[in-house]
Amino acid sequence: MSSSASVNRDTLLHFLRENQGSEVTLKEAGGALSLTGRLTDFSELDLCGRLLVESELSMEALGLKVTLTLHDELLGVQVSGEENAGPADFMIAREIPYPRLEIKD
Repeated sequence: MSSSASVNRDTLLHFLRENQGSEVTLKEAGGALSLTGRLTDFSELDLCGRLLVESELSMEALGLKVTLTLHDELLGVQVSGEENAGPADFMIAREIPYPRLEIKD
């Protein structure tokens, strides 16, 4: 993992831990992705010494749920319909390298 990706991943991990329940914005610098919602879930799972981190961003007004998965070099983003908001049979997936990620609360 590059040092800039490692620093940005650590920054994002700390941000997700500290802002559970808060409304936050995630943006891709120079990209088309911009998400604003409430952080509703955070989980860390140790898989044989490798930490898997996932968080959920709820965009209730739009009936969308965003799952954020922290990988070594990038953030995995999956946008899907919330089950209680009508049809949930679609998903949009995107990968964002950490150096291109902007976060704010």
